[in-house]
Amino acid sequence: MDIPIVGILLFDDVEPLDFVGPYETLIVANDETGKKLFEVYLVAKNMSPVRCFGGMKVIPDKQFSDNIKYTHLIIPGGAGARQLKKKSVEIDFLKANHESIETVLTVCTGSFVAATSGLYNDFPMTTHHSRHQEFRDRFPQITLISDKRYLDNETLITAGGITAGIDLTIYFIRKIYGEDIAKRVEETLEYSGK
Repeated sequence: MDIPIVGILLFDDVEPLDFVGPYETLIVANDETGKKLFEVYLVAKNMSPVRCFGGMKVIPDKQFSDNIKYTHLIIPGGAGARQLKKKSVEIDFLKANHESIETVLTVCTGSFVAATSGLYNDFPMTTHHSRHQEFRDRFPQITLISDKRYLDNETLITAGGITAGIDLTIYFIRKIYGEDIAKRVEETLEYSGK
């Protein structure tokens, strides 16, 4: 099996824990096994620092023009995710890479990005509980599942609240590499999960 290449999409006003939690979880999987199980990159429209919710600034590893063939893409949430328009470079990036991406994983309101793209109208989704009504109002064509921490539709996996990104990533590791590695990651993170 080729090493999965995971891109974590960044944009202004992204919720930090939505991407740092999954990033750390994937890096721990690499460290815990002593093997590179995942290549993980923070990817944004350019290499300028991304200003996160709360003011933290993060420098991306890659930019859209690098043309990396990501096998998986994690889309975090935050105010920036809810503000992206159909005509934005981030939505264009998702659409341009849709065919080569095996799995899109959304955290929290990252589901708004997937929904805005129009690529996943036939997939039920979940999102942060405080944004359920907003999601229903903006995307009436998509079935919102409100009682799941994460929801797996094979090529789209959505997670609810902010810390659900860690649950989602451990589930993703388990799905690709099995129970043993997922358990080792949980132990290293001292993760008790939901």
